[in-house]
Amino acid sequence: SYQEVNPHESKHGGQRQWRVVHALAKTNCPEEVARLAAALYPAQIKERDEDGLLPLHIAAASPSYTSTSMPESNDMSSNTSNGSSGQAPAMMKVLLQKYPRAAQCADPQGRLPLHVALACGKTWDTGVQMLVQACPDVLLFGTRDIKTRLFSFLMAAVVVEYGEQVIRCKRRASRSIGGMWRLLPPNAKERVLKEAQEEVETLQLTTVFELLRAMPEVVRSGITSLD
Repeated sequence: SYQEVNPHESKHGGQRQWRVVHALAKTNCPEEVARLAAALYPAQIKERDEDGLLPLHIAAASPSYTSTSMPESNDMSSNTSNGSSGQAPAMMKVLLQKYPRAAQCADPQGRLPLHVALACGKTWDTGVQMLVQACPDVLLFGTRDIKTRLFSFLMAAVVVEYGEQVIRCKRRASRSIGGMWRLLPPNAKERVLKEAQEEVETLQLTTVFELLRAMPEVVRSGITSLD
C-alpha cells in the first residue's frame, strides 16, 4: 500500500517537485482528466508536497467552479453550463473516491479539509457535502476548527468580508450570463448582481442547515440549562 510522505522530507534537496495530481487539484479540470491523472500517478494521491499538503487540502482550498466535462462530440455546446450553481471540483471527487481517509488528515496548520473548504467559502454543493460524507466523525465528535475554534456550521454561517462577497457575486453573475459582464449596461449589472447575491446567500444558508441537520447536538451542547 502507498505511504504518506513525510512533509518535512524532500527527495530533491529542498527544491519543489512538480506533481500532476497536486497541480490539477488547483484547477477546474474535467473529471475525465482527473481520473486519468489519478490512474497514472496513484501514489501522488497520498503524497504530501513540500508545504505538507495532500492534494485534497489543495482541492479544498481551490475556488468553486461550475460543472465541466469533456465534450462528447465536436459540438462545443455540450460543454457549456448556465453557471447557476457551482459544483465541487472534479479532482476533489476523484481524490475522495480513491483515498477517503484524506478527509481525516490535517494540514500543517492542523486544519482538516472540511474546515479548509468552509474557510475558503465552499458550500454544501461545492464540496462540503462530499467531505462530510467522507469523514462524518468530524461532525459526530463536534470537532472544531483548530484556527477559528468554531464548529463547522458556525464557519459556514460566518459572513465573509464585503469585498470578498462582492467578488463572489460578480464571478457567479458573470458565469450566468456567459462572461459578458463588461458589455452589460449598469442597470442590467445591478439586476444580475442582486440575483447572484441572493443565490450566494441561499447557498450559504443551505450549508449551515445541512451541517446542523447532520449534527444538531453541537447546538444543544452550547445551551446552558436553566434548571
